[in-house]
Amino acid sequence: MLSTSAGQRSFKTPVFSPDGTQIAFGFDDGSSTRIGLINADGTNSRTMASGGLSQAYPSVTPDGTALIVAAGTAL
Repeated sequence: MLSTSAGQRSFKTPVFSPDGTQIAFGFDDGSSTRIGLINADGTNSRTMASGGLSQAYPSVTPDGTALIVAAGTAL
């Protein structure tokens, strides 16, 4: 079960790492879009990217070593 703090809301597009041990997700902190990562057992929640994100749709590389996230500003 994934729970939120007051600063993490509007969870979007959760994706599991290839080995199933972590979940990457987008969320809104009330002022910007961010990317979070949490262990699949619900421990070790952390923000991985913020600011300049146009969307909150993370992907995990096939080897599970990196997150891919679109960044930039809309035209």
